[in-house]
Amino acid sequence: MSKKLINIAFSALMALMSTTAVAQDTDTTEVMGAVEQMAKLHASLKGKTVTMNGAIGTLVSDTLYFKNDHGQFQVQFDAGRSARKLIEGCELEWFGWANSDCIVEVDAEVEIETAFTFAEGGEIKLIVYEVRR
Repeated sequence: MSKKLINIAFSALMALMSTTAVAQDTDTTEVMGAVEQMAKLHASLKGKTVTMNGAIGTLVSDTLYFKNDHGQFQVQFDAGRSARKLIEGCELEWFGWANSDCIVEVDAEVEIETAFTFAEGGEIKLIVYEVRR
C-alpha cells in the first residue's frame, strides 16, 4: 500500500472517530437531561394517593409487598384490623402475581424510599391504608 493511501485511510478513520465522539457527547447530554426530568417526576409522586389492583403478601420473612404489572413495591401497612385479617397468611410467588390467592384492590399513599438516579433508578414504597377483595 502506498504511503499516500495509508495517510488517506488514517485521516478518514480519525474523521469517523471524531464524529462518533461528538455524537456520543450529544447522546450523553440528551440522556442526562431525560434522567433529570425523570428524577423530578419521580420526586413529584411523593404523597400522591393511588388505587391499584394486584397481589399482596410476604416474600421473605415478614416483609409485606404489593405486586402487579407496574412492579413490586414494599408495603407499609396502615390499615385497620379488618384489612389485616383480609391479608393474613398471604404469600407472594417469586415470579408473577396473577395466580396469587391474595389479589386485592388497595388505596395507598406513594412514599419515595430512594431518590431516582441514573445508575439505580428509584425506589417507591406504598403506605397501604385500605384493602378490598
